[in-house]
Formats: sequence, C-alpha cells, structure tokens
Amino acid sequence: MFTRPKKNLPGGIPSYIIPDNGVEFKNNILSHICENRKITVLPSQKYNPNNKPHIERFFRTLTFSFSQKLKGTTFSNPTSRGEYNSKNNANLTLSDLKALLHEWIESIYHQSPHSGIDNRVPTIFWKESVKHTPVLSMSEDEVNILLRIPMERTVNNGRIQVNYLTYYSHCLVRDNLNKKKVTILIDRTNLAKIYVRDPDDKNSFIPADSTNPSYTENLSLYEHVSIQEEKKNISRKDLQALGDKADILARWNLLVRIQESYAANKKLKKLKLDTPSKIKNLINHFSNSVVTYNQVNGSSTTHQESEIVDEYITLSTLNHNEPTTNAPPKSDDDEDSTYESMSI
Repeated sequence: MFTRPKKNLPGGIPSYIIPDNGVEFKNNILSHICENRKITVLPSQKYNPNNKPHIERFFRTLTFSFSQKLKGTTFSNPTSRGEYNSKNNANLTLSDLKALLHEWIESIYHQSPHSGIDNRVPTIFWKESVKHTPVLSMSEDEVNILLRIPMERTVNNGRIQVNYLTYYSHCLVRDNLNKKKVTILIDRTNLAKIYVRDPDDKNSFIPADSTNPSYTENLSLYEHVSIQEEKKNISRKDLQALGDKADILARWNLLVRIQESYAANKKLKKLKLDTPSKIKNLINHFSNSVVTYNQVNGSSTTHQESEIVDEYITLSTLNHNEPTTNAPPKSDDDEDSTYESMSI
C-alpha cells in the first residue's frame, strides 16, 4: 500500500487507520509504523460492525467473488460445501494465492463500479482525486526497513547482540554510541542484517551485518530459535571445537530431521487413508464369520475367525513397524504397491 503510488497505482500512507481489536493488531510493529509515519490510530468500537462498514462489505465481496471461486474452497459452512471435497481439490500454494488475489483486486475489484462512490470506478475516481490532493508514499527500501520488529539493544564497540547472534557496523563505532541503548529493526524472515536507528537522526538507519553470514543468510527467526534448541543435542566438547560452525551443523541436523519427519508423515497420511476402509472390511468380515458361544456348545472361535485375527495382526505389524533389513530404500511407486498389497 505504501509504495503503490510510485507504480502509478492507488495507495499511499493513510492519515488514519481503524485496526481490528484482535491481538495481532496490537503489536509493537504496527505502533512503530504509525509513530514513524505520523498515522493516527483510531480504536475500533467493540461489537459494532457498523464502525467499519466498508471493510465488512469488502470481506463479503472478497468471499463470494474471489475466495469461493477458487479450487479447494471450504465455502461458508458445511451445508454450502455439501459433498464437495475441499481437501482433494486444493491445489494453490501461498504464492499462487497472493498472485491471484493481487490480480483480482487490480483487474476486477478496482475496475468495477462501487455503490459507495456513486457507482464510479475506483481507479478513475482515484486519479481524478489525486490531482487536487498530494499523495504521500514510500520507496521499497524504506518499507523494507520499516516493516521489521523493533527492539532495544546495547552497542558494544560497534557490535550488537541479538538472540545469540552478533551484528557489526563500523558506523556504530562511536564514542557517543558505545554502551548506549539503541532501537534496532529485525526482519524475522531473514536474519542476515539488522538496521539501527541513528540516535542523532531519527529518520536515518544504519545497516549492521551478521558476523556469521554463512549461517544467517535467509535464516528466519523461527528457524534460528529451533536451531538453538537443536544445539542442545551437541556435546559441549564438540560445541567448543566447532565454534561458529556449530550453528551451521545444528541447522543441517534440523533440516535432516524435518525431511525425515516429512517422509514419515507422508507414509502416515497414506496409512490413514488406507487403514479405515481395510479395518471396516475386516470388522464386517469378522462379524459375519463369528460363531457365538450359544451356537457351538461353548466354542466361540471358528477357523475362519482365527485366520482373520491373524490377518489383522499382520496388517497392524505392517502399518506400525519399520523394516529392520538393510534393503535399499523403496521408491514412491514401491510404497504404493506395498499399501495396495495389504488387501483384506
């Protein structure tokens, strides 16, 4: 929104916003942005949807004109969904969804007449309006800096420590900054660099690079926290020997565990899809073959029933036990044929 005017699109820095009362809208990032750009925050009235009628109307239009037109939609409720299998029809990634939403807003929503502006087309109405009122905007670089998590940290000889990571900039080696607290801005999706607000110029930011770039490049904050937990599995002796490389090793170990977990979940998903129908058939088969105690003078088990129980045990063993042989790993096709052979 902040950079759109530079692309000749409707948008810019708003004069005021009315955020929702959800916890996600009461964070320090939003407060930081509004304070930095002099945006007024008007509190939303609780339990009063008419306080933001345009937003409620937009969400309604978004739901029926966009969301429910996509493959894999869950519709508004189970009744509307009916027999439609949302899970099997879902085929969009998050990137796909963002691209489609952007196209829908630009090509359809902003090009359609809106009753709220006397049935005018928003893009045309906007272009006429900005001729009389200047629009404030920001560059991509400014937005990239501003939309980060603000924190306070202390400068120590040009270095700043954040979550067991060290950042350095020669611009921070100043007498008036040493041992002083400063505001830093962190990108939670990439910890390779931070920005430090210059105490001498509140609108100026100093970049500081990680002292361990091979580890922090494209490293998210969530991943970093998980890696620090993974490091606890490495012995103290090895940690001392590895030094900075310990983080890289822990990151590698974490990725390996994620891949193994993904492979296991993939097998489990296949198992969950196959097992219910197999067990149901087994129970039906079992029920039809049972000979009760009253029918056979105290004998409650038939030869056929015994075979079915053995088959159930075999199925359970196949489902839950990993192979103990040193056979080469099976391909996806081999896995499928293995599950298909588990017929009851």
